[in-house]
Formats: sequence, structure tokens, C-alpha cells
Amino acid sequence: MKSLKTIVYAVCGFALMFLFTTVVLAEEANVSAKATVRTGTTTSVNPVRSAIQGVKDTFKTQKEEVREQAKEKLEAAREQKMEALKKIREEQKDNKRKNVEVNVGKYIENAVRRLTNAVSNLENVASRLDSRIAKLKAAGKDTSRADGLLVEARASIQLAKDGIAKLPNLKAEALKAEKLSDSIALVKEALKDIENNLKMAKGSLSKAIAAVKGLGPIVTPAGDKKGTTTPTASPTTN
Repeated sequence: MKSLKTIVYAVCGFALMFLFTTVVLAEEANVSAKATVRTGTTTSVNPVRSAIQGVKDTFKTQKEEVREQAKEKLEAAREQKMEALKKIREEQKDNKRKNVEVNVGKYIENAVRRLTNAVSNLENVASRLDSRIAKLKAAGKDTSRADGLLVEARASIQLAKDGIAKLPNLKAEALKAEKLSDSIALVKEALKDIENNLKMAKGSLSKAIAAVKGLGPIVTPAGDKKGTTTPTASPTTN
């Protein structure tokens, strides 16, 4: 019984000594930590906090890397989209120019055909007038006014023919313009000049016809009237 008590006392003594030692060590550690904070050193005090801070720093770094990668991908996608749009615009521009080239070519071809027919009609009228004027002269009529008007008409017809002859070569020149609207405007301006000359020729021929009619019929020495084929209708340019 006495031996058991001795053992118990001994254990309690050791326990008290261990507890005292632990308290002393903890107190010393606390004092050391406070001293470290006060002196501003970078010595790690709490391993857990240090580990947490390390995780935070790593996460922050990874987050910045991910953000930078996303930014680069977005920029690359934006550039790719801009390049695609630029290519589409260039293709549309090329297709538009090709269509205009075709349309301008057809427009000029149709204009040449139409204007050539108009010139042919006016020349036929001028030829008939010329023949009639010659007969009136032979009959002693004063055809000076009709002659002058016929000269004016033929001069205008020739200017129109010269303009028509230049139209086929006008296509290449017109398509050199930077703007397609300028190309079309150039062709229209050339056509306008030709049409104005045709209108002038038509007007001169109409006046010449009126002048010939005013001279009356051709009378032969026997008193017969002849040469009644003077053009009576106004010349057309259609």
C-alpha cells in the first residue's frame, strides 16, 4: 500500500514538472514572437499563417496569369475578326467593281448601237434633202438657207459620229477612276455630248426641211409639177 502511494506521488511530481516546463517554454516563445514583431524582422512566426499567405500569393499569381491569357486570347480573336471583316469588304468591293465593269461595258455597247441608228436616220434625211435641194437649184430656186442648214446638220452629225467612235475605248479609261461613281459619270458625260450633237443636227434638218418646203414645187418648162419627194416628217434620233 505504501509502495502504491509512492508511485502516485512520483507521477504527480513528474506531471507538475512537465506542465511547468511547458508553460515556461510557451512564455518564452511568446516573448520571442513579440520581440520579433517589434524589431520588424521577416522571421516566420506562425507556420500556418505563412502557409496560408503562400497559398494566397500563389492564387493571386495564377489569377493574374489567367487574366493575362484571357486578355491575349480576346485581343487575338478581335484581330482575327477585323481581318475577316477586312477580307469580306475587299471581296465585296472587288465583286462590285467587276459588276460595274460588266454593266458599263453593256451600257456602252447599247449606247453605241442606239446612237449609231440615230446617226443613220439623220444621214438618210440629209441625203434626201441634198437631192431635193439640187433639183430646186436646177429649177432656179434660191436654196442658200437650206444649204446652210444642211451644212450645219452634217457638221453636228459628224461630231456625233466622232464621239461614238471613241466610246469603245472610253470603258478602259472610265474604269481607271478610283471611285465607281466617277467611272459612270465619265461615260454619261461623253454620251451627253453625243446626244446634244444629234439634237442640234435634228434641229438643223427640221429647219432645212421647212426652208425647202417654202420654196414651193419644182416646175418644168412644160408647166408640170415634179419632185414632190421632199421630206415632210421631222428627222428622228431614236
